[in-house]
Amino acid sequence: MKKEIIHGAYTSFAEVYDTFMDNVPYEEWADYLEDRLKEYGVKDGLVLELGCGTGSMTELLAEKGMI
Repeated sequence: MKKEIIHGAYTSFAEVYDTFMDNVPYEEWADYLEDRLKEYGVKDGLVLELGCGTGSMTELLAEKGMI
């Protein structure tokens, strides 16, 4: 029961999260992160994205082969 309540809370928030974050230039941030990672010698591998929201950045990093 408790797990379902918690899941429901996140599901409800996810519905509005992307609306609140629609002005964030995720593509530019993904390019920036890729550049910084390469600057430090990280060319491929796994990246742990903390605080991933609804996964927009995760998807972009995955397309770049970082996840």
